[in-house]
Order: sequence, then C-alpha cells, then structure tokens
Amino acid sequence: MKSVLQHIALLMCVALCTLSCVHDDVDGNTPMFEGVGELSVDVAFRPLGNPLQTRTAGDAIKHINDLNIIIYKEDGSLYASHYYASGDFTTEEVVPEGYPAEDDGMRDGFAESTTCRTSTITIPDVPYGRYKVYAVANLGALTQQQVASADTLKSQVLSWNKDNVAANNAMFGFFTTEADSAKNYEDAPLLAIGAKSVSLHAWVRRAASKVTVAFDGSNLYENIYIYIHSVQIKDIPSTCFLGKDNKPSSSSELIANGETIYHRASSSSDELAGLLITRGVPTGGLDNNAVHSEDGNALFFFENRQGDTVAEKGKYQDETGEGSVTHPGGSNPTDGDYKDGVAYGSYIEVKGYYVNKTATNSSQGNITYRFMLGKDVVRNCDAERNNHYKLTLRFKNDANNPDWHIDYTPESPEIGVANPIYISYGYNESLTIPIVVRGATVDSNTTIKATITQNPWGYPEHKYYNKSNHDGLEDGFLSFKNTQGTVSISSSVRNGWLNAEGQHMLSSVKPSSVELNECHYTVKVYTRPLIMAESLTGHNPYVSHERKAKIKFEVTVDGQKRTKEIEIIQVKRVVNPTGVWRSDSNITPFNVRLMELDDSDTDPTTGNPVNATFYAPLSDGPWTAHIEEGSDWVQIAPTGSGAWDTKDVVGGTATEIRFDYRPKNVNNTGAVRCGVIKITYHNNNCVHYVFVSQGNGTVNLAGANWLNRNILTKNKLVDNPLLEGSMFKFGNPSDAILESNNRRSGYGFDISCWGKKLYVNSTSTTKTFESITYNSAGFTGDNIIYTSDSSIRPATYQQWKNLETLHRRYGVLYGDESTETQTTCDEAYKYYQVGQARGMQGMFVWDESREGNHIFFPIGSLGHGHRKVNDNAYQSTYGKIDKYSHLKYAQRPLEMPQATAVKVPMYYDLWLRKGAIYWYQKLYTPAVDFEGYTSDGYAHDINFHTMLLQTFGKNGNNQKDKNDATSTDGAFVRCVDN
Repeated sequence: MKSVLQHIALLMCVALCTLSCVHDDVDGNTPMFEGVGELSVDVAFRPLGNPLQTRTAGDAIKHINDLNIIIYKEDGSLYASHYYASGDFTTEEVVPEGYPAEDDGMRDGFAESTTCRTSTITIPDVPYGRYKVYAVANLGALTQQQVASADTLKSQVLSWNKDNVAANNAMFGFFTTEADSAKNYEDAPLLAIGAKSVSLHAWVRRAASKVTVAFDGSNLYENIYIYIHSVQIKDIPSTCFLGKDNKPSSSSELIANGETIYHRASSSSDELAGLLITRGVPTGGLDNNAVHSEDGNALFFFENRQGDTVAEKGKYQDETGEGSVTHPGGSNPTDGDYKDGVAYGSYIEVKGYYVNKTATNSSQGNITYRFMLGKDVVRNCDAERNNHYKLTLRFKNDANNPDWHIDYTPESPEIGVANPIYISYGYNESLTIPIVVRGATVDSNTTIKATITQNPWGYPEHKYYNKSNHDGLEDGFLSFKNTQGTVSISSSVRNGWLNAEGQHMLSSVKPSSVELNECHYTVKVYTRPLIMAESLTGHNPYVSHERKAKIKFEVTVDGQKRTKEIEIIQVKRVVNPTGVWRSDSNITPFNVRLMELDDSDTDPTTGNPVNATFYAPLSDGPWTAHIEEGSDWVQIAPTGSGAWDTKDVVGGTATEIRFDYRPKNVNNTGAVRCGVIKITYHNNNCVHYVFVSQGNGTVNLAGANWLNRNILTKNKLVDNPLLEGSMFKFGNPSDAILESNNRRSGYGFDISCWGKKLYVNSTSTTKTFESITYNSAGFTGDNIIYTSDSSIRPATYQQWKNLETLHRRYGVLYGDESTETQTTCDEAYKYYQVGQARGMQGMFVWDESREGNHIFFPIGSLGHGHRKVNDNAYQSTYGKIDKYSHLKYAQRPLEMPQATAVKVPMYYDLWLRKGAIYWYQKLYTPAVDFEGYTSDGYAHDINFHTMLLQTFGKNGNNQKDKNDATSTDGAFVRCVDN
C-alpha cells in the first residue's frame, strides 16, 4: 500500500499581503526595490501522514512549546535567528486545510483531525531581498554554531529519549507563501520579499513517527487460539537528523528494544493471559478503529529509511498459509530472512502464546510475529518521519500470515493433544479426544497408553474434598468405559474399576490413521451414570464449580518415551436458561444466552437465596444451536439478525453461546406445542437443552396426559406453567396455602411458623398451618381437587414413577413476559405473578419417544416447594428441634455430622438444597422412598441439586406437630387428564 507523504500548509493569511510583492521560487534576475519590510509569520505542524492507509494518529507528540525562526540570505549566509519561548506566542488546535468536513476516511492522507498552530509572530525591519526561512520547534534556543548554515541546521543530531517519549518532539520545517499543502517542496523555497508587510506560513514535521498494531483473526480456523502478550517496536534509531533523511548503517546506531504495549501484565507468566484472538473474536474484543485513533496506545520511533528489500517481506515462509506455523530460519537474528535482509531496519515484534486444538494438528507453544516497518507491506522499509503507521496482523487458517515472519516452536511436539478439553455437566455423556503423535519412525504399530490420573467427585473448595471416604479414581465422574444407566452402582463394584483396563486405563490404543511422520488416534471418555450410591454422581450438581480430571498419555517415539498430561474439565451445571414458554398467541422472540455462575446461589450458612450474578461463558471452540424437535413451528436465528429459519445457528471459537428463538406463528392447534433446541458448545463437545413450548393444556408423557400447570385452588389452575401454585395438606383440596405466604416477613425459608396465620385460598382468609386438616385417603371421594372435570385428578404413584424413566433436566423456565436470559438469580429464579419478566426454577421431563413432548414442574420462587410439619425426622441424630410449619425442602434439619458426611460428601449440606414435593392422588403401598426404604408412598420428591426424582415416602404424612397432633406437610399438586 502506497505512502501518502504531504507537507501540511498552515493558514494564517494577512490582508495586506499581495502575491505581486512576495514571490517564492523566484528567478535570480528579478529586480528588487530598496526598503525594509515586516514579516508576519505563523507555524503549524503537518498532520501525521498515512503511509498504510491509517485513519487517525496519536497525541503524545502534538504541541509546539518553543520556536526558532532562522533566516538565510540568498547566498546561504545567516541573516538572523530568532527564538521564541512558550510565552511569546499562543497556540490553538485547527482543522488542517483540505481536511474533510466529515470524517470520511482522512482525505489526502491526513491522520489527524486537528493540529497545533501558533499565533502570528512579527519579525520587523527585514530588508527587501531573497531569503530562505526555516522553523525549528521544541529544541530550545539554538546557538549561532547550530544555525551557521542551512546544512548545519539540518544536520543537527537528535538523540532518542527513551525515558520520556513525549520529549522526542523536535520539529523542522520551512516557510512559504502557500496557504495550503497543495505544493510539495524538497527544501525551503527562495522567497522574494519586497513589501512593507509580508505574510509567511511554515509547516513543520516531527522527526518521529508512531505505529499502532491491531489484529484480525477472521480467517482463522476454529479451535485456533492466539493469546497476545505484548507488542514491541525493535531496532529503532538512537539518533536522527533534524532536517535530513535518517538512515542508520550499523547496529550501534540502533536501540534494540523500544517501547512495549502490554496486553497482559508485564510481570505475568500466565501463558493463557492476554488478548485472545480467535475466529469468533477476531480483534480480541478491541475496536480496531479505536486502536488506531488519535489517542490510542502507540509506539514512537525516529525516522529510519532503509529502502526496499530484495524479496517480498515475509515471503521466505510458506506462502500457502497452510499447515504448520513453523518456518525455517525465522528465529535466528543472524539469518537473512529474520529481518527480510534489512539488517538495520525497524520492526514490530508481537509475542504471544499459540494453542491449536484442531483434531489433526494439535499443538501449543510460545509464538512470535515480526514485521518490518515501511511504506507498504510488500518490499519497502522506509519508516519515514511524521507518519502514523497502522499495522494489522491478519491471521490465516492455522495462524500463518505471509506478511509477517513467524517464530514458533511447539511444546512437546511428539504428542499433540488439546489442553484442556471440556466435557458435559450431564451424566452418561461422552467426549472424543483426538491425539496426534509425530516422529520419524511412527507407523501403524505405534500405540499410546492412556491413564486417568486424577478423577475427583467434587472440587477443591468443597468442605470434604480430599477428606471423605471417596477420594479414589473409582469414585470420580470420568471413565474410559460407557457405564450407562441410572441404577445404583455400589462401592464394591466401583472398587473393581480402580486401575482396571477399560475403566481408568487403556494400555494400547492403536492409531486410526497413519500419515508421513504422523499418527492419529482417538480416545473416548464418558461421564458416569447419575446414581452411583453414597451420594456420588456422574453429573456435575454444582452451578458455580467445575470438576477437573486428568489423563496422561504415554508413547515411545524415535526410541524415547514421551508423556503428556491434559485436563478434562466437566463444565459447571447450566440452569439458565433451560426453557421458554409462550401462550398460544405470543410469538415474541427470546434471546437465549447460556449463563453460568461463579458464586453459589445459596448462602452456605443460612440457606437463604443469594442474588448472585450470572455471566456468559465463551465457547472453547465452535458452538451450535440445533432444533432437535419441533421444526414445524420452532425458529431460531443469530442474535439480532432477524434471519429466522430452522437451520442450525453456529458460533465461533471464544464467542458467547447466544441466539434468538421464536414460535413461527400463533398456536391454533388446540394443543400444547412442544419443541427442544439442542445446544452443543466448547467445540461442540458439551450438551445443553432448551425446552420450548406454546399454549396451555395437556402433554402426553409415558402414556399419561399431564396438565402443564399446577393447582392454585380447588377447581382452578394457575395461569401459566411458571407459577408454582399453592401447597395443600394431603387429601385436603379446600385449603390452598398460597404462595404469597412464603414472601411475607417471618414466613420464609426455615422459619418456624407455629401459630402464625397463613393466607388460605385468598389473602382475605387466614388459618394457622396446624388448624388445616388432612385426609389420609388422599384426594378421593369427597376430597376431589378438580370437581369441574371428572377426568382430571392428581397424578398417581405409578404415573409419577413412569416419569423417572424419562429424560430430565433441571433449570430455569421463562414465560410470556421475558425476551432475554436474566443475569441475576432474583430475576432468573423468582417469578411469582403474571407480568414479571422473570424466570422460575424447576424440573423439565422430556419423553423422547413422543418427539418434543415435555412439561415443567416448578419448585417455587424461593426454591423450597415444601412446608413441613416439623424438623424432627432425624431426632435421634440432632435431638428435638423446636421448629414447625416452616418452609423447607429437605428432611435434614441441619448439616450432616462429619461421620456421616465423609461417607456421602455431596449430601453434607443437603438441608440447604432446593427442591419440591408433589402429592399423589392417593396413598400407594408399598413404595420405596428416596432413602431406599419400603414404606407408604404419598408423594414424589424433586431434588434440584441431585437431579433425582423419587418417592418421598412416609415422611410427609402422619407427622406430629407441636401439640403432638397428627398432621401432614404442605406440598404442590399436579394433575393428569385420565
């Protein structure tokens, strides 16, 4: 790209000046008159030029602080030298002549919107004659020796001040009669002065220039990461001539290390810190216009004119831009191609860390990019003065770029495998790990060994991490074996897995393909089942903590044993969002944005909800949103695009997992429409589902037509699926304990409500919890909860039991009022009345055999869908606890004793966890309850933390209140249409 180098004319015309009296470039025979004149002069500096199509420039060297005006006679002798300190004139910022009225891209190569101009300075009593007039700014008062001749003046040597870059602000120029920059002069013109009043104008240029560096990764492959650590200017001239071309001719004239712009802390050694460039985030999140703005961070340097290179810059490397980023000779400063054969040129060096997570070319290591400064990106290495050089490092494919030299040495190149790799938070999920082994002697007989070396059930901050009875590999979430199922896996079975072939070790993995000096392998790992007994589970129950396992790979390459250990991260459990509901006539779009938490949403001491803030994670590799079910009415689109379709929406590496959803049209089917959107992220290795539905009614799951709403009062459903409805005592449909009780002061989580009046059926009717009766026979006979339709009844034990076999997810449902994922727990969890743009937490049950059919069971805006008779279920452990009629999901009244907790560490704080209880239509016996005991069955238990759905058993019924009267808990009711 060509350079545009112009001298900048400064406008300060005086009305008395006429061109007939003042001439420049005069003929030596032009007659002159006798007399003296008064010179009116002003000085401005030329806006920075735009050699690489720069838009704007910086302001570190932007002001005229003092001024020398030097006048030479026609014969070259010195006539006069005048010095003006800062108090002798004023300055102002003006728009350069010819600058566009609106910012249309910097016409005429200007890179500054305004420049500094002095006020008019008067030089009296200048005899008529022919003169050359020069201006020097910011050098202090010049001596007679320094200005003895024009050549002496131009030959003044400036020294680079590396401690104060702004002090490198010397400027040099000359005067003309031109009021614009249309005419370029190589040197000061000979001016003929022959009038009483003459106006002259000088344009001065800085001896220094600046460079800014932006990045563009839009042409990268997915799964390529470049962490930019620093940008530095190298080999800058230590000196510069004031008014002559500057061309260093030895290394002693260069400063090896100029200024540095840091994109990570200068003291940091974190390789994965810095400005992350990926295809999905091609500029690292920076606005490249701002990077090149007038006040953007820049690197300054003296002029360095080295001419052209022999070959195109950077063309010593692989011109295709394909394959490996390693290029021979690029790392040795003594090699000719290190600086394109221009030994004393100035260049930019970008240092960073490179990670390639592609299946065929995995590697990582430190990387350096270098570019020689000049007027183009092809051959020129003239880094001229008074210019703003805009560089954009454009990465291609695997991060090659033919305009930059690349120095890259991969770490442990014999085994290439991405690190870390992410696996789903869910149970029975899988991940395929690609591995590349490189070496001169590799062939089809080269096998690798894979061993799980770390496999925790929890996370390091957990109270019982490394303190429980389950710290071995056999109790972790990861396995080489697909152990699908939800049945309990005992400790004796798990003990047999330890170091077993196919469980924690694969001793001899053969290559899937062999190429020249390269073998490719795949190793598949799995998350274990949901239920592993003793509280252990294959799914990650924690919304604010990852679980991290490690796998070691071993191989013998070229006679040497090589190892590499990588981390397998089971991602945080995603609950926000998990579903979107719309009424029949509502087709308003919803912006689905996967969110995670860094902090717990529950206070670990009090158990009260915490209004933590969600954040949007970036996908480690590409992500995809796919309509799994419901493509006849479900539409998705990239966020804000309006490009509605049923096609997949995809996102790039290191971008948010975010897209728009809407129903295609209003629902006139008379039935509930159901759909499922499958989201895969982190290189499409991790899975999350978003369940979408439209309309109120029934949905068939496992052969039963389930209503998609809870009961509010007898014969009345809540308005939409988000509302939790009321709690009832078993078999009593007439006294609906309203949800609004839970939000009253003194009625919330784990607060005894004995003797307190509760709102029943309406806020105008109150009863104490102990005065509400129950019916041990259930919601039958005279106690039917829905008399207006004889087929609608609370679900039975067997209907609930059938749900246990179906696909379940636990998370947040949004409704009609919401158009986007909420970012705080209060807004995401606490929907309690129509009109709120909030979500509700609960359980989704999906019958995959019936396409997208699913329904949602709320657990309550506070997360505790259960009001208890008492807290004495574990009286033998904790003693009698004087707490009655209180809102609390768990049966445990307090934290588990240590002796119990070490055996079931993931349950130690179960008393704080969230969930809900839903009554059966009537007693079922015998039933197996959530602790594995055979007993009477009255309700089903939704445990949000453990993702379990089980019989609640006898604990909810026949409990003694404070007066020793028999009573039942309060729980929700969901009906089916039989």
